Amino acid sequence: MSNELKPCPFCGKIPTMITHHARVITYNLVCCVWQGYKFKTQKKAIEQWNTRHAPPVLAWTKTPPTEKDAGKYFVVRMWNEDTKVWDCMAGHVYKRHKSDPLHINEIRIDRFVIWDAEFLGPLPE
Repeated sequence: MSNELKPCPFCGKIPTMITHHARVITYNLVCCVWQGYKFKTQKKAIEQWNTRHAPPVLAWTKTPPTEKDAGKYFVVRMWNEDTKVWDCMAGHVYKRHKSDPLHINEIRIDRFVIWDAEFLGPLPE
């Protein structure tokens, strides 16, 4: 198997190899929303990255998550006119109480809609 890494299916970039120094040295590959599992060798980490199942194709949309998406993870982005970059966050869709509106990271989803946010998801598990 080649040591050449395949690009990330989410962002298209090449992932970063992270070395963890604890009792045992382990390796994993990380990129945007994907974090690989820890392996004892770099070769195993690369093999796992390159042979993972391709996630479903996702696209940014203005359509917010609905009740059927409760418990699933989404990424939310909003254009920041001051910094000229996207402000992003990821979190699961939930309700605090049965009568409450849907939230992501303590923010009501209807607020994201007012702020002209875009949604990506649900993310694969």
